[in-house]
Amino acid sequence: MQWVQDFVQAEPNFDRLSLHVSGKNPRARFLYERLSFHTHLQENSIFWHFLFNEKQWYYMVMKIIKT
Repeated sequence: MQWVQDFVQAEPNFDRLSLHVSGKNPRARFLYERLSFHTHLQENSIFWHFLFNEKQWYYMVMKIIKT
């Protein structure tokens, strides 16, 4: 996680990290919240349901502050 934060910090065109977390994995959501991600969108997806057998997903975002 630190590597990707450093990478985004160094790239002038990037200002955030984002990821999807399964609704069946509240521990992962809690971990990402502790790492400064916040839930931007909660969605139900038939596509993701067919791929991963999970319909509910959280789209989480971390804003990167440039120094």
